[in-house]
Amino acid sequence: MERFLLGINLLALVIFIIALPVLPPEVPLFYSYPTAEEQLVPLVFIFLPLLAADFFVVLNKALVVFLFGEKESFEKLLTYTSYFFVLSAFYMFIKTIILVV
Repeated sequence: MERFLLGINLLALVIFIIALPVLPPEVPLFYSYPTAEEQLVPLVFIFLPLLAADFFVVLNKALVVFLFGEKESFEKLLTYTSYFFVLSAFYMFIKTIILVV
């Protein structure tokens, strides 16, 4: 799981560096707000979904170690959930870059 997470984060960083010359200084991230001005955040916040997914993976690992160490079914469930969140965050990252480029 750690190698997968590192690979996704490195891939996102490479895509960001490649797209950086054409990215605007502000990107839309909070789509639930009604007006466009409220949706905009500084460019560095584009990594917010990926950082949230990274935190979720660390939290799931801690739950496995401290609470569900001997229960293999919970470990698998939390691992698959972590994969889902990482892939969803990467999808949101790519979708945001495609939207503004």
